[in-house]
Amino acid sequence: MPDCADSSKETAGPREIGQTRRWVILTAVCLGFVVMALNWFSIAVVFPQIEDHFALGVPELTLLISAFLVGVGVFHFASGLLAKWLGLRLVLVLGLAIASAAPIFSGLASTYLQLLLTRFVAGIGTSIFIAIGIAAVSVWYRDKHLALALGVLSAGYSVGTAVGLYGWEFVTDSVGWRAALVVGGALGLLITILIAAVYVAPPGNDHLAGERITVESLRQTLGNSQLWLYGVAFLGTYGAFFVASQMLGEYGDSTGRFSSGQVGVAMLLLGLAGIPGSVVGGWWSDRLGQRRSFILAAVLVQGLLLLAIPVTPGSLLWLSAAGIGFAFNGGWAVWQCVPGSAGGVKSEDIGTAIGLMLTITAIGGFLIPWIYGHVVTALGYTWAWAFLGAVGIGCGAVGLLAHEPRGGEVVEPGRVEMVERRPAGR
Repeated sequence: MPDCADSSKETAGPREIGQTRRWVILTAVCLGFVVMALNWFSIAVVFPQIEDHFALGVPELTLLISAFLVGVGVFHFASGLLAKWLGLRLVLVLGLAIASAAPIFSGLASTYLQLLLTRFVAGIGTSIFIAIGIAAVSVWYRDKHLALALGVLSAGYSVGTAVGLYGWEFVTDSVGWRAALVVGGALGLLITILIAAVYVAPPGNDHLAGERITVESLRQTLGNSQLWLYGVAFLGTYGAFFVASQMLGEYGDSTGRFSSGQVGVAMLLLGLAGIPGSVVGGWWSDRLGQRRSFILAAVLVQGLLLLAIPVTPGSLLWLSAAGIGFAFNGGWAVWQCVPGSAGGVKSEDIGTAIGLMLTITAIGGFLIPWIYGHVVTALGYTWAWAFLGAVGIGCGAVGLLAHEPRGGEVVEPGRVEMVERRPAGR
């Protein structure tokens, strides 16, 4: 009997270490999402200064958004392939390093063209870190709490969004817009070092350190119709949210419909509401196993709230903004689970699968801000907000054709997966 007890302790040790390690990893990657989002959205705070400094108009400002999101879209799929070839850890660290260094150069830009280029490069780094950050956490949580874990990442993203859109205004007022961008980038580099120090692949997943890319694995990913359907379903919502979050202040200033105080509170809540939205959405989705329903509901709610912005009273703008942030981030957290929840997607292919879905949505990230800017110029803000709401709901309707993602991973012979197993008799 003592020998059995000792043996039980020996076998339990590595599992306990693995369970502790995955929460440490989740915390570190979550901090990465915080600084990534901060550096993504903090530039919106300095748009008025950039507009004055470089003598720009609304189309040029929205082009900065589009340039960033083009960079995001270009490298999502490629980042998954890089992670499969070079390993999750290396590409994860590389992505955040690029996303953090680029804002430093944005703060040093002397021309609009240089600023545009640095935003494009920042988008590339962000593209890599989002896709591989999701994959890096998913491989630790496929067996349990996947949506909750990704909800935590989305909550971190929401914290960074709130700090970037609202809190960074105080930094900008203190040190100026250029130094504010540099400070955000420096914080990102510090978190990059932390992630490099703590991230490892799950036990028994040595293949995640890098392996050969095969035509068959590409075929399985690119030929997965569900990935395409879910990608298109979120395309409009994705692009519309980023326009709304970065142009709401400009809308208020240009039309005079909202005071600066109302816009400030709304932008704060737009980010903060995503924290409970992400966690609640992920937790309920894990409990009920309803991924598609949560995604489609989030798409519909955000679309309706955006449609109503032109007629929303200033006293209720905070409520609309909170609803948009809650809906988007809740849907986003669950949407990320599709590759990890679907049967037939191997751990080493999750990065490529989520990269494909993100690449599809990035089409909206590029086109929708660009179209919005031109609709404002040609037809006015009312039609522009109507466009944002309609494009989100219209794309979301494609999700009705998708299946509910269910099923476990395909485990190859001889490959050990970190899955909790119940002892016989329980």
